[in-house]
Amino acid sequence: MKNLKKLNIAIILLLLVFQTVLSPISVFAAEGNDIRPIENTNTGSGTSEESELTNEAEPVEQPTETPAVPEGDASTDNGAESTEPSQPSNEEVGNDSERVVPDEEGATETGEDTDTETDETDEAVTPEEEQLEEPMQADTPMPLAFTPESMQADISMSFKNLILNGTPIRDATDLANYSGPKPRKGDQVTLNYSFAVDPTKNYGVGSTFTFQLPANMIEEFTSGSFNVARTTEYASYHSTYDSATKTVTVFLDSDIEEAQAGNITFDFVAKFGNFADEEELEQTLIIPIEGGTTVNLPFEFAPLGNGDLLKKSAAAIKRDANGEVTIPWTVWVNTGGEKLNGASLNDVPDIKHALTGDITVERYKVGLNGFNPNSPGTPETILETAFPINLTDGNYAYKVTYNTVVTADPTDSSMTYKNTATLIGTNIPTTTADGTQTVQYGPSLDKARTGDKYRSEWTIKYNWLGQKIPAAQAILTDTLTTSSDTTGKHKIDYTSFKVYRVTLSNDGQTEQSATLLTKGKDYTLTEDDYDFKIDFDSPSNTTGPNGEVTSAFKIVYNTELEDEFVTDANQGTVTNTVTRGDGGSDIATVDLTPEIFNKSRGKIDYGTKTIDWTLTIKAEKNLDNLVIEDDFTTTNKPGDTLKHTLTQWSDSTF
Repeated sequence: MKNLKKLNIAIILLLLVFQTVLSPISVFAAEGNDIRPIENTNTGSGTSEESELTNEAEPVEQPTETPAVPEGDASTDNGAESTEPSQPSNEEVGNDSERVVPDEEGATETGEDTDTETDETDEAVTPEEEQLEEPMQADTPMPLAFTPESMQADISMSFKNLILNGTPIRDATDLANYSGPKPRKGDQVTLNYSFAVDPTKNYGVGSTFTFQLPANMIEEFTSGSFNVARTTEYASYHSTYDSATKTVTVFLDSDIEEAQAGNITFDFVAKFGNFADEEELEQTLIIPIEGGTTVNLPFEFAPLGNGDLLKKSAAAIKRDANGEVTIPWTVWVNTGGEKLNGASLNDVPDIKHALTGDITVERYKVGLNGFNPNSPGTPETILETAFPINLTDGNYAYKVTYNTVVTADPTDSSMTYKNTATLIGTNIPTTTADGTQTVQYGPSLDKARTGDKYRSEWTIKYNWLGQKIPAAQAILTDTLTTSSDTTGKHKIDYTSFKVYRVTLSNDGQTEQSATLLTKGKDYTLTEDDYDFKIDFDSPSNTTGPNGEVTSAFKIVYNTELEDEFVTDANQGTVTNTVTRGDGGSDIATVDLTPEIFNKSRGKIDYGTKTIDWTLTIKAEKNLDNLVIEDDFTTTNKPGDTLKHTLTQWSDSTF
């Protein structure tokens, strides 16, 4: 029995512990409803302490249900049992039921009893129960939930810096002190932003704020490089970028409590691009700051590609009908697009040629994409008359074209002409560029022959060297002579005589065109059978700066052998010599070799006492009424009278 009593006491203590622990939990589950602690509703005659002192176990009495008392009736004053039904405890109903308190005699009554009963009940509440009752008051505020909200009002944006070639640039002053290479279109940069967060409410996952990136000059280094995710001690967050509106949206990936201030930072890997005007190298990056002062960074870019400060070349020469040689020159200036200040271009030719005509200056604006001389675009064109030329300040490239004319008489068949261009400026090194052009010339005087010994065509090239010949000395004398008095002579056929003014090709050796001149107008001719003299002192020929004859000429004529055939009797050499009036000559010859008739001896037949003879005839020209005579003579020993006689030819090959 004693053990049974101990078991009953342990069960009662365990129930009291469960009531003490579970009552506060049920209060929080009710979210602030007015729930009061439940007193022990045991209506037995003795207390638990008395039960512990007895040797016998007493049964635990259950609350007795009584009929309901009509509303408005009061409980009796003598402690009789209440007529209201007893209410289940909070552990049983789990809702906002009225608390139940015992009276002094253990009867169960509701909290709606008289003040006297309430006071008596309050006196029965233990201090431990009072401590548990305090956090369960109805006016205690409950914690607020974390929901996605707009953080825009609690964000303060600032621009930290832009990193260019490892150098942080925060403002225009930093940029002015930047000493690295000029940026180019497409160069990588990093934009660093900081956002101070001062939350006035709880912000849950998914809360957002937005800000603007620059509208121009900045774009993602690679696709998606502005979509950044970060986790710091303060918060986790990520960004998305709308390239159409240049808007970055920031999303929280963790909660931020009210009044928990901190910073959100972003480092965006970007590149220079999306320029509003790619023709300008000086452009300002405008960085908008939400709720703050816009940051302006005035950049000076370098153009893409490579170029030269100065480059010079010569084009193909031009020769006119008067023999004047013109050399075209081209000078490219600042194709790399550097910013020129106080620049000027000079060009000095050597003493053999000189500037002629205007100087054409084409100016091209160099933009971000650089400059290509092969497709330069549309220039602004300026004409200058002399060097040096002053160049406009700024990022401009120039194409300068002009001509020089050969002024000195060439002394060789190949002549080189040179000139030197020089570029100076306040912010560039003095730069020079040499240009050369080699001009080929024909002969000063040349004579050549075609044809045969009976009829020859003679060609004279006069002043194909392009010299300036004084008019009084522009005379040619041509003479035909023979190697002996018996040598056949060639006679000039003046019906074939022609004189041409020649425009030479660039090689100086061939004709580009030829103009037939008129005797008596363009030249004077003195004729003889075996020589002539031609004088070029004529207004149509004296086109040099001082009335010199400068053109190249070609003279063509024929000669004929006065004899019908070339034989042993008139064989020899005919020499044709042409001489310049200012000195110098050239010759051509024709050999008169007899080849029309030949006789040779063949075999001797001693048995038949015959000798074979062969006559060879070469028809070098038409043979009309040809007669061949052959005389036979015999030289005998003394006393002999032998004679050679013509016999009948019996060889079938004849």
